[in-house]
Amino acid sequence: MAKHGSAKEWAYRNLARRKQVERNQKLKKRYGITLDMYAEILASQNGVCAICEYAPSADEKALAVDHCHKTLRIRGLLCQWCNRGLGYFKDNTKVMKKAIEYLTSKGHYGIIKKQRW
Repeated sequence: MAKHGSAKEWAYRNLARRKQVERNQKLKKRYGITLDMYAEILASQNGVCAICEYAPSADEKALAVDHCHKTLRIRGLLCQWCNRGLGYFKDNTKVMKKAIEYLTSKGHYGIIKKQRW
């Protein structure tokens, strides 16, 4: 056995550090930013989603790096729900505005007698 133990033993003893290194590599590969840059963006947003201001707990998924798929510019960090919402709307602001109008409209077709969910 090597003087300092095997790579597997090191990985087990240094799980938190290994996860940090892996996260840094993932950020660099996908978005061209480091973990320090991610932390700066997060701090500028006061640790919350840029849209809904949700602050994920330590055991929840980290905020996603939101970016424009056309320009590849990073816009900010979003919770998984806001990030998916933008994705479902395909970043189409016209459709998003129509969705807001729909949600805030006064008209309705009646009241559901019994909720099924």
